[in-house]
Parts: sequence; structure tokens; C-alpha cells
Amino acid sequence: MLDMGFIDDIQTIISYLPKKHQTLMFSATMPHSIRQLAKKVLHDPVEISLAMSTPADGVDQKAYLVFDEQKIKVIKHLLAERNIMTAYLFSPLQRVKSQILSEC
Repeated sequence: MLDMGFIDDIQTIISYLPKKHQTLMFSATMPHSIRQLAKKVLHDPVEISLAMSTPADGVDQKAYLVFDEQKIKVIKHLLAERNIMTAYLFSPLQRVKSQILSEC
């Protein structure tokens, strides 16, 4: 979210908080920008890191590196070729997910 321009909004909200408050920060990843924000906002923070999880039994997890213009074609090919009836697709753009759903 920070890379989408929300950092200014978050800092504005933080400026309205009382000096003494409790802040909980959750993040699936901790890139540099989030670590910097945490240092600025949190006092004596406790960090809990979880080990990398593995897929559940029966889940076949794959990642494919493709160019943007190839993504929909590759997804359609994989779904058709392997007769996949259920899949999870992670995409940061709703437009891409909608396009894939309409074409598959």
C-alpha cells in the first residue's frame, strides 16, 4: 500500500492520534519502507516473525515468470491443459483478475 501512495494518508492519520496509544502493525512482508514507518511510529516494538510456510498436502504450488502481455495467455493455457477446476490467483490489479475470469 505504501508504494501506491498511501504513506501520506497514513502519516496524516498518525498525526491525529494521542501521544499515548497502542499501535499494532501487521505485514506479510517487511520491505524497507514499512520498517522505516515502524521505526517512526512504534515505541519499543516487539517483532514476531513466522517461518516460511509450505503448501498443505494435496496443494500443488507453482510460480511462473512471464512478461505482462503473456500472463493471461499462460494462465488460460495452464487451466485448460491441466483441466484445473479450482485455483487461487493472486494479482495486485482487479482489472487483470476480471479479464482472466471473463476469458476463462
